Amino acid sequence: MNRRASSRPPRIVRIIPLLAGIAVLSYFDAAGKPGSNGGQLLELLVGFVLLVVGLVLAGPWFTTAGSRLMVKRASRPASLIAGRRLLDNPKAAFRFISGLVIALFVASALIGALSSIAFVNSSGGGSAGKGTLAEPFCSFSMSNCPAAAQVPSVPGPVLAELHATPGVSGLAVVHQVPPGQEANWGGPAGVVACGQLAKTPAIGKCAPGATVASIGYFLSNLLGHNSHASSTAWPSAHLSVANAARLPVDAVVVATDGSSRSLERVRTTLERAFPFQGAPLGVESLDPSNARLLTMIQDMTDAIIVASLIIAACSLAVNIAAGLGERKRPFSLLRLTGVSLGVLRRVVALESAMPLLLVAAVSIVVGLVAAALYLNSQVGIAFRIPGIAYWATVIGGLAASLAIIASTFPLLNRMTGPEVARNE
Repeated sequence: MNRRASSRPPRIVRIIPLLAGIAVLSYFDAAGKPGSNGGQLLELLVGFVLLVVGLVLAGPWFTTAGSRLMVKRASRPASLIAGRRLLDNPKAAFRFISGLVIALFVASALIGALSSIAFVNSSGGGSAGKGTLAEPFCSFSMSNCPAAAQVPSVPGPVLAELHATPGVSGLAVVHQVPPGQEANWGGPAGVVACGQLAKTPAIGKCAPGATVASIGYFLSNLLGHNSHASSTAWPSAHLSVANAARLPVDAVVVATDGSSRSLERVRTTLERAFPFQGAPLGVESLDPSNARLLTMIQDMTDAIIVASLIIAACSLAVNIAAGLGERKRPFSLLRLTGVSLGVLRRVVALESAMPLLLVAAVSIVVGLVAAALYLNSQVGIAFRIPGIAYWATVIGGLAASLAIIASTFPLLNRMTGPEVARNE
């Protein structure tokens, strides 16, 4: 008679890549935002790849830890039998849900980041942004502009006309950073007098004591450099107001009361004064995380979460059916000894649900932590826990997954009848 030997339990070294990925993101968070796109790419590639690989490698170890806890705290036969079964081969139990790890991690990180950005836009620059227009000149950096397209200064009559427009509450002229000093701002940026910035709160405010701010101009959001919000306190540019005013113009930002009349009059004035530049845009429309894009991405991510959970549950259901075929005689013997069918159902449910729920929880937590670290270090946005819609999606997906697992219970009754226990 062949005796089946238990596999070697996974060692704790499997969680080292996972901890290393968190450490990489934490290092960038503590050190501050990298000064170049290369630094940002390095953080993304190294940190997130380590997290994905670490989750896949650590999955069997987490399954083993959960199984040991189940056995230790078992108060009923079903928990003890299921825990012992999982401890016998945790790698096989995790294999059928390994794809869930990557999907839930990516989806949770994405939704965590988008939710935080959406909150900043709605509570920070959102209300002010609705009544703020910006006329961006050339591209994201004046170094890419032909000389004929550069705007050395805004004519005085244009400024006077804008100030005199009914509904206009403030105006800020964003100037190009001094030539050769772009690297000090980590890419496309500008400088603006703090007196003007105070009247256009949609694009931030000055740090205490500053007279000229080094503003990570919000158009660079499209390149993933910065985020803007009225709560952003831009650092001092170490320039005098007079010297900043002599620099070429990067953009003109006009704050209004948000009425359609004032917005149209400001737009007309800017288009007439700068006919060869792009059309004036609302500050909100310059934001890469506008409401429509956020909603679209969040809906897609919610669908990924539900689909991933259901696919993982289907894999588990196939595994359950195969496992019942292998264990139909032992289960039949248990039924002959007086073990009820309900106990066997709980055994099967615990064997399947415990790895699914545990891996889902770990993936979600790691994804949200990664989003928090990246937002803080790269974008400068405080992380916020996703709203009830996200958690409702996760709970709904898990409920559907458990329902698929429960759909295999009728097989248990048919495959473990007394006739199966007869001697061959």
